[in-house]
Amino acid sequence: MKHGGESWDTQEEVRKGIVQFYKGLYSESVHWRPILGGVEFKSLEEADSRHLERQFSDEEVVTALQQISGEKAPGPDGFTLAFFQHCWDVVKVEVLNTIQEFYEHEEFERSLNSTFMVLIPKKVGASDVRDFRPICLLGSIYKIISKLLANILKEVLHQLLSPSQNAFIQGRQITDSVLIANECLDSRMRAGIPGLICKLDVEKAYDHVNWNFLLYMMERFGFGDKWRKWIYFCISTVRFSVLINGTPCGFFTSSRGLRQGDSLSPLLFVLVMEAFSRLVDRAVVRGYLEGFSVAHNNGSALKVSHLLFADDTLIFCGAERDHLVHLKGVLMCFEEVSGLRINLGKSELAPIGQVANMQDLANVLGGRIISLPMKYLGLPLGARSGGGHGVSLWKHIQSGWSQFAEHVMFSIGSGESVSFWLDQWCEEGVLKGLFPAIYSIAQDKQAKVANYLSWHNDDMVWSVNLVRSLQDWEVEDFMGFMEFLYNQKVKKEVMDTMRWKHTKNGLFEVRSFYGLLSGRSNTQIPWKNVWKPKIPSKAAFFMWLAVLDKNLTIDNLRRRRHYAVEWCFMCKQGSETGAHLFLHCDYVREMWSLVFCMFGIQCTMPHTVSNLLACWQRRGLTKENNTIWNAIPGCLMWITWRERNRRAFEDIERQTVELKLIFIRNLMEWMAAGSSQVYPSILSFIDDCL
Repeated sequence: MKHGGESWDTQEEVRKGIVQFYKGLYSESVHWRPILGGVEFKSLEEADSRHLERQFSDEEVVTALQQISGEKAPGPDGFTLAFFQHCWDVVKVEVLNTIQEFYEHEEFERSLNSTFMVLIPKKVGASDVRDFRPICLLGSIYKIISKLLANILKEVLHQLLSPSQNAFIQGRQITDSVLIANECLDSRMRAGIPGLICKLDVEKAYDHVNWNFLLYMMERFGFGDKWRKWIYFCISTVRFSVLINGTPCGFFTSSRGLRQGDSLSPLLFVLVMEAFSRLVDRAVVRGYLEGFSVAHNNGSALKVSHLLFADDTLIFCGAERDHLVHLKGVLMCFEEVSGLRINLGKSELAPIGQVANMQDLANVLGGRIISLPMKYLGLPLGARSGGGHGVSLWKHIQSGWSQFAEHVMFSIGSGESVSFWLDQWCEEGVLKGLFPAIYSIAQDKQAKVANYLSWHNDDMVWSVNLVRSLQDWEVEDFMGFMEFLYNQKVKKEVMDTMRWKHTKNGLFEVRSFYGLLSGRSNTQIPWKNVWKPKIPSKAAFFMWLAVLDKNLTIDNLRRRRHYAVEWCFMCKQGSETGAHLFLHCDYVREMWSLVFCMFGIQCTMPHTVSNLLACWQRRGLTKENNTIWNAIPGCLMWITWRERNRRAFEDIERQTVELKLIFIRNLMEWMAAGSSQVYPSILSFIDDCL
């Protein structure tokens, strides 16, 4: 590991060097900064400010808890949020009391804000400490408090931030910035006016935020005293330890910066960046900078001078030296007030049209020259000058269009732009597929909805033309078809619109489409059947891993690049996956058969452990038998895993009959430990189950 010209060779040197680096990174060296007294900002109404400081409700706390992923890495307290989510009835009072104390006194126990910092390499072969991204692992209680405050802050964020900011604001998306940027570029090129696009790099964006400036901005935005005290306590009481090879190193405070991994950090950061947005706006109003003009539908022109998505910043300006001189002045002013420095060495300038003195302009700002197309937010901006027609890009769009289109439907207004038979405008699906017999005799298979729909006052009238008269056996189908049409919701005298199926408001969200493409399942994991049964904690945690398919079976070991023979230690055949080992292996199937025989049922084993637990319910059992039934999966899988490990590491095998006895004995002992029920023998226990 190294930093600058210094090399750290021993493990002790690496630990000390990394800790000292991050101590310096999170230490504020400037103790006085100017304020933006002459710049105007939007401000909250007094009622909104008071509403932010309202008493936290139990429902808001539970909502915040459920919104946080339960499986993310734990912080110093060692608890994932899954524990709090599934044991809420147990921990509820203590958590709510802690949050109530925070509400009343604007502080909580400082140890709750201790943080582990994990270093994630930004590139392959990272060796310099700056090549790693610090991600913070927070304590569980703080995560809940932070998410609670973030949810409240989101309610008003859109009122305060200018339209040029599109990150972390409800109703604004990453695609908005990319579309606006491309529209600005296209308008400028069609106008034939030379210009520049400046892509700016904010150095160590979250790490360099000055706390006093953040609090100053919140005061300018109209946040109340209590709210500002909450935020200040959350960001100023952090104690960092850096995880190096899994070992916590150091325990130090900070005097600036926001943590990556904290729900509040991105929202607070965009409040800080609003100062930069207003400084650019002010420079445009005074004529020091000019944006790109974009034509509006009503014939007027809209000026766009900059776009911000968190720390990804685009500036649109004229190809004139004075403009870049003033832009550099804006950047220096912003650095002085906020502590955020624009790394001009990593910033980029792209010429639009014919810019003769490009190198001179680049020397003024200090960035490097690039050409279109460039990347913005991971998507292409602009096209290659003098060559290519986007054929390659269009092929990629076509290849993914079918995946996108199946999640889109139309809301009917006039019906003039929507195909009656071929577009999905009904919740149930496309009419061609829903009514194939009627479609086959339709007169115009390319008809629009408007061709078949008319209005009599406020009543819909549907008239579908067919190529021939209906046969007797087709009348019933056609009547059902017409009844279906009259049950559809159509808004009179409005435009047809496309709607994204997976959001309540019908607006497309990148997050929802990404979840669909990445194969995220909406299936609810049966956590109650993992944690509720009266079984030892070690068995419950083991079953939790089995549901997630994270036990170290041969299949999972091979995924982690560990060399292992691909076979099952129980049956000596097939691949040892979690589903095979716990459900489908011949040895284990005999164990499950014993269970089903004891309870007098027949059952086909499902595909996964998660599916098994989801359907592991029986009605009509006594309370005692229901307790036994719920404990069976955990006990059987626990015994199976222990036997598998004996075979793998000790080369000792038990016969199936012996395994069955061990399973029943363990189950009986677990039940006896969890109740006052005493079973004199295994036979009496089995009789109780029958």
